[in-house]
Amino acid sequence: MMRYSMNKIRAAAFAIAIASIMLSASCAFSVDPSKFPKPPNNEDYGATPPDPADDDPASYVYIRAGAAAQGTGASWDSALREFPSRLTRGKIYWISSGSYSAPTLSSVSGSDASKWIQIRHATAESHGSDAGWSASYSSGPTVLTPLVITVPRVALDGVSDGGIKVVGTYGGTYTDVDVSANEIYFNRVDMDGNFAKNSSGYHIQGSGTALYLSGSDCSVISCSIHGVADDPVVIDNAVRLLFKDNKIYDMFGCGTDGGTGPVYNGHSDGVEMVSSSYSCFEGNYIIAPVEGSTNAAFYFADWVSSPAEYNHDIIFRNNVFYKSISFAVYIIQAKNIEFYNNTVWGNPEGGPWGGGLIIGPEVSGLKMRNNILLFARFAYWDSSVRWDAAKYSGDHNLFGFDAGDWPLQQGDFLEADPKFASIPNANSTVFIEDAAMEAWIAGFQQANP
Repeated sequence: MMRYSMNKIRAAAFAIAIASIMLSASCAFSVDPSKFPKPPNNEDYGATPPDPADDDPASYVYIRAGAAAQGTGASWDSALREFPSRLTRGKIYWISSGSYSAPTLSSVSGSDASKWIQIRHATAESHGSDAGWSASYSSGPTVLTPLVITVPRVALDGVSDGGIKVVGTYGGTYTDVDVSANEIYFNRVDMDGNFAKNSSGYHIQGSGTALYLSGSDCSVISCSIHGVADDPVVIDNAVRLLFKDNKIYDMFGCGTDGGTGPVYNGHSDGVEMVSSSYSCFEGNYIIAPVEGSTNAAFYFADWVSSPAEYNHDIIFRNNVFYKSISFAVYIIQAKNIEFYNNTVWGNPEGGPWGGGLIIGPEVSGLKMRNNILLFARFAYWDSSVRWDAAKYSGDHNLFGFDAGDWPLQQGDFLEADPKFASIPNANSTVFIEDAAMEAWIAGFQQANP
């Protein structure tokens, strides 16, 4: 059975022509569950701060925009009005709605390096002590200026979706959230590059990248990452990263080669990953729109100089990658990539490489099972790349069409393009369950138990 959680397959106005492609119960397609890899426990990846149930209220520090200047942070009645100049390990900082300068996370107090620094958005249901609390303190998000983290064991928890919002600037700060540290945890954080352009299409506001991450044992969970001139996410030398249930959208391919601002090039990739390993990407929704010169929803770096720097031992499962024009996912210079239960789609009318998966040179140990793929192709830049059973394996995938490169296996299914289309180019902030898409997948599962 093709297992897709509709919590993972999100769409903004997908229009699907399904009448001609619903599968009949007589279809000779079956999956042997014993042949599927056992998914590793998510505890093998990332880091998680202490459970809030184990909080010591004595560790709480309260911060509220507009509080009196003499506040100590000991209660909502005596809240600080801004972050202290140095945060302290073992403290939990409850932050009310309002706008704040980002805390300094390059140098912190506290001698016990095992202790976390936790920053939590205060909500009506979760705000530490009730003493002095007012419902008005949770009337909107906690909004921070661009954030740099270079010390380990820091957690930002929006508590509710978008509870913490980091807003990008222009020019002086290229990156909205910049992480070069181990054991960093983001949950329900809105990383908003705050992109804007003028009537001539020039980049006049916002960040080039929303999240740059380098480090081991980091978690990025249930975040919205969007609104940038260049790449929303750059992952560089990450190890044991858990990247789960995130939404990535609104990238504008707006670079210096078009005279449009301080970004590095004239295209965008939803996620660009280089020299990273032993990591898991699960349940993410990444849409790379038509607007601007956008390359891919997910792009493996192709500029490293030795195999020791290749991305390796990465698991992708239950993600949606969509690209209207050009390829949706590009895998190159990589080893031991496991690709299960993903949807990779786009518009083949955008060119021979529109949507779908591209496999480049210097890839080995690629395993693909139980995916929905528009197509799989080789030789985008190197005509010598061809199918090699010693390097690639896969079965039980559904293809929108056979590009002639990836040989169909016994358990694969080839079906007419179901036309996942009409993805908006920008402002994709409302993600809904699409009834047509859900019906199509449910029909496939029913016909192929």
